[in-house]
Order: sequence, then structure tokens, then C-alpha cells
Amino acid sequence: MSTLLRKFKLFLETTQDIFAHAIEYGHLLDNQKAINRLKTCNKCQYFMQSTQQCNRCGCFMFMKARLAATKCPENKWENE
Repeated sequence: MSTLLRKFKLFLETTQDIFAHAIEYGHLLDNQKAINRLKTCNKCQYFMQSTQQCNRCGCFMFMKARLAATKCPENKWENE
């Protein structure tokens, strides 16, 4: 297995673990709050539309926006 493929597999496993934990302990935002965060991201100069990532933190925003404990590195999300 190539190094890139191993890294991608590890990324997927880690993401799955994070979301399983967040679901189990109620750390996910409701859909409307997550959508509001993504709308803010879409207007941001650091948002990379092609990959749906933040150029400041490198996160995939469609995932990060759903996690209640996460913050925008530019402090653009309202405090929930």
C-alpha cells in the first residue's frame, strides 16, 4: 500500500472515530448552525472552494462546521 493511501486510510479512520465520539456525547451542532458556519466559510478569503478546506487551519469545513467544540481560526463564527 502506498504512503498516500495509508495516510488517507488513517484520515478516514480518525474522522470516523471523531464523529462517533461526537454523536455519542452530543457534541454535534444542529443542521442550521452548521449551515450558518458554512455560509460564513463560503464568504471567507481563506476558504478553498475546490477542496472545501480552510487555508488557515487546513480543515475540511463540511466536517469541522458540524463539531460544536471547533472554532474558526479567524474568529468568524458566532459563539454558539
